[in-house]
Amino acid sequence: MAQRNPDAPNQIVLFQELLQDKIEHKPHAARFFSYLAEELDLTYYERLRMGAPPYTRRIVTAVIFYAMYHGHYAAQKICRFAEDSIGAQWILSGMRMPSYKTVERTIDALLAEVDRLFIQVIGICEGLSLIGRQRMHIDGTKVKANASKHKAMSYEHLTKKIDRQTNDMEALYDVIKPYIDEVEQMPDHKLKGLYT
Repeated sequence: MAQRNPDAPNQIVLFQELLQDKIEHKPHAARFFSYLAEELDLTYYERLRMGAPPYTRRIVTAVIFYAMYHGHYAAQKICRFAEDSIGAQWILSGMRMPSYKTVERTIDALLAEVDRLFIQVIGICEGLSLIGRQRMHIDGTKVKANASKHKAMSYEHLTKKIDRQTNDMEALYDVIKPYIDEVEQMPDHKLKGLYT
């Protein structure tokens, strides 16, 4: 039976030396998300007192953040990623990844307090002198676009298209110019007859 409440990431598990070499002795995103989950003040959904001991929420949160950092946002994909990722295994410290339903509930709990989460992350960044206080940019969501290939254009293609449209407009104007000149030469009583 897997441990659900590991005390530290130094427990003896299979290939622990590999995990320590890969994660602990060099900069690694897994260490950052483990630190972040420990620092954040998050209120999770209330645990039931019955049944098996609950999963350690901070560790599951760190794995969720780490998986999302690698582009896995669905609960089932996060669980599959955690099985194969050395960083996720280091964060789990011998704890087995919970079911995707537990991961979904944890994600829902995080989304419910996303405002508090954002403020705390900004505070942590400020404490680490990562904010210069001159400009602040907020990036958009990393969701794959489903726009038409005809609407997504490079700068060169867009410039060529604008030039083609300009040429088409000039050709159209050349065609209708004689009619405009003819209408401008008409007396007023004939113009009024055109409108009625």
